[in-house]
Amino acid sequence: MLKNLTIQDCKLVEIQDLGTQFFLREEDVGKNRAEASSSRLAELNPYMSLSALKTGLDCDSDLLYLARYQVVFVFLVCDIDRGTIESPDSCEQLLQTTDPSNKMLSPYTFEICDTTGEEFAPYKHGGIARQVKVSQNLCVEDSSNLLSLAKGLNTELTNKVTTKDEDLLNVLSYTNTGCLSPLCAALWGFVAQEGIKAVTGKFTPLKQWLYLDCRDVINKEEAATPDMFIPRHDRYDAQRICLGQRKCEELAKLRLFVVGCGAIGCEMLKNYALLGIGQKDRGCITITDNDLIEKSNLNRQFLFRPSDIQKPKSTTAAVAVLQINLELNIEAQQQKVCPQTEDRFYNDAFFENQDVVVNALDNIEARRYVDSRCVTNQRALLESGTLGTKGHVQVIIPHLTESYSSQSDPSDESVPYCTLKSFPANIEHCIQWARDKFESSFAVKPDLFNKFWKQNGQVTEVIQKLKNGQSLDGAVQVSKMAANRRATWCLCVQLARLKFQKYFNHKAKHLLHVFPLDTKMQDGSLFWQSPKRPPIPQEFNIQNPVHFQFVVSTARLYAGVFNIPVSSERILTDESVSKPMDDTTGSGDDLKGRR
Repeated sequence: MLKNLTIQDCKLVEIQDLGTQFFLREEDVGKNRAEASSSRLAELNPYMSLSALKTGLDCDSDLLYLARYQVVFVFLVCDIDRGTIESPDSCEQLLQTTDPSNKMLSPYTFEICDTTGEEFAPYKHGGIARQVKVSQNLCVEDSSNLLSLAKGLNTELTNKVTTKDEDLLNVLSYTNTGCLSPLCAALWGFVAQEGIKAVTGKFTPLKQWLYLDCRDVINKEEAATPDMFIPRHDRYDAQRICLGQRKCEELAKLRLFVVGCGAIGCEMLKNYALLGIGQKDRGCITITDNDLIEKSNLNRQFLFRPSDIQKPKSTTAAVAVLQINLELNIEAQQQKVCPQTEDRFYNDAFFENQDVVVNALDNIEARRYVDSRCVTNQRALLESGTLGTKGHVQVIIPHLTESYSSQSDPSDESVPYCTLKSFPANIEHCIQWARDKFESSFAVKPDLFNKFWKQNGQVTEVIQKLKNGQSLDGAVQVSKMAANRRATWCLCVQLARLKFQKYFNHKAKHLLHVFPLDTKMQDGSLFWQSPKRPPIPQEFNIQNPVHFQFVVSTARLYAGVFNIPVSSERILTDESVSKPMDDTTGSGDDLKGRR
């Protein structure tokens, strides 16, 4: 877990920043960007310490303060290299790569000029080659200057470009100062992943070039009218410079249907808010998700906050998106897109009223169903999904591309966590929930506990490390497990009884408190209808063999984890159960008469 984060920016918020920076608001214009973003950024993780620096960075900046950080992210820049040779006697000689006497023979070897002259110190032995980055400022005022510059650079290349795309250079000349939010998200997704690799050291960093462009969004007709790309001093200026005014108007009129408000759905909705899709009186964004927000969602679904737990995902996401862009027209629903809702809610007329459908789902069955509805109604579909660090996206256009169901994905054996926790619909969900709880309580957590002490030594050593400010992985979880450890068999029974009450009574009552049986959605339909089933709180009954066996088995498992001796007396669940008089350690029979 990230412990401290510092953001640094010396610039002030401008109106066009609202088109790419989703932590800024209109009232922040004129404020420092780092300070304006820090309060909303800190809401994502209350356990992280966040601070803002307003100072700038230039060639004269004192960078000693960076020594206290483990990882530093900087803006990505283009640069031109030069190198130095550092000899054992600390003599440095600057070697400009533009000097024809200095040649790069390969990525790892180079040849320098004659150093026998008086201007160079005598060479002794060895030496270290050190690369130094030197920036170069390029100023282009119009397309003709850019074209001339490109031709001049081409003459200096060893492998010259034979065919120059002058139309592309013209478009680049009046779009290069723009900024497109989806491209920012894609690029900094790579940067964030590389940062995680640097911190953890568990994955191999990328070692390749990445080329990414969106030149297809501008056709030749639009490229011939540069007036379409002139800023108009509003939040869409950075986008308008890239796409043109005509594309911005088309996005504002778009009618979009987003199915799912999880990790992918939150990211999509953020991008759509920044792009200005579906603005009031012109377009609309309809979102639907029948799930509730869980605490485990907060680490990847950044539109939600701890105060939103147990609230509907769709309505909460709609409120968060409107905070990013008040000009949107967004409608939140809580219906599941499935055959049961096809006639009443998501019929052919509904799909025909949409321009694009976006899948942000977590199971293959639902994806195939939405795909079939798009095929039937000839609507474009944007399909996407993730699995760990992997991801995929597929653009499906009627009469032009194949559909999602044209290819067979691997069988979907996993069950979404939110379905398991709040809305199990069949026996397989209940079995998977029990398996997850069993593995977490009696395998994952004990293994984490043992591994922590094996790596960090005795308790006194751990306490001293924590007092010295040293961060230990797993320290918080291990401290909680140590605090909850039971010392006797009776306390294990007590813990098992509390688990029964938590899992089968309190959680069900809490869900019914948030959504009573008569709860209705905005359209007037009942919240608790197929496939959602209302939970039934269970009252513990010691005469019920299932209740009794759950507590007995759970207590024995916890006793095994805590290394507490348990009587070998066989546990029975009928009227013949009797308590051995000489059993001082306790056994499962102690449950008789306890509540």
